[in-house]
Amino acid sequence: MNTEPYGITTFCDDIRFEVAGKLTLVGCYQNEMNFAAPAPGTMSTFAALVNIRVPAAYDFSKIKVIALRDTNGKIEKLHEMRAEISNENKEQMVATTADDPNGARVCDIGFQIRWSPIQFDEACYLKIRAYLDETHEIQAGALKVNFPLADSVSEAN
Repeated sequence: MNTEPYGITTFCDDIRFEVAGKLTLVGCYQNEMNFAAPAPGTMSTFAALVNIRVPAAYDFSKIKVIALRDTNGKIEKLHEMRAEISNENKEQMVATTADDPNGARVCDIGFQIRWSPIQFDEACYLKIRAYLDETHEIQAGALKVNFPLADSVSEAN
């Protein structure tokens, strides 16, 4: 069992809400997103499903999730979400971890971020960061955005 808070983000083209609370993630990306044309590139829809997992015993009352664009070290905030977590709400989000022989409990907090549209002017990284009570940073994932056609054209010159 992981004893520290951590986050996992799935970047995708869209998140669709289905019957009975299910989500369908459309066009998921692993580590990179490659545009098939030179920059700039525009996505009509783009989304991120962010799951923050915190051991149930970890004491916190606020969480902030930020989506950042890092273009050669220039950081731009794209989106920010905040939530206050009461002890009662936290208990509703706690589940026993199935693969832990000690039955460790974890609080699983999910966020959906959507952009419509989003434009990329050049290669960059999208990064998701979460903060518990403004102090504990959780690196919850990143996606590299590439324009490989532009790179191959510049290499040929």
